[in-house]
Amino acid sequence: KDDKVTSQSANHDTSEIGVHSPNVNPIPDTYPPAYMVTIPIGVRGGQQFPVKINGVDLMVTSPHNALPGMSVRIVPPKIKPNKKVPSNKGQMFEVEVPEGV
Repeated sequence: KDDKVTSQSANHDTSEIGVHSPNVNPIPDTYPPAYMVTIPIGVRGGQQFPVKINGVDLMVTSPHNALPGMSVRIVPPKIKPNKKVPSNKGQMFEVEVPEGV
């Protein structure tokens, strides 16, 4: 079973393909692409820790029985490459505010 992975950034700079955190190792010939990620020192089971895969910042949830130094297999969510968005742009969301709020 793959561990839970969430994306912190929907923007993906194609110039960073192949840029990974030091604790991330691609697993060859896997589809969708899978990675072995070493759990950092100080992270306990159930806690999240950040990684960078192909230039995208992700959060990985450590399995409850995992210990620092162990490796877990992850399959990150598919993120379509976009043109690099300037950091001062931010994101826009449309929301509906209920009456009385």
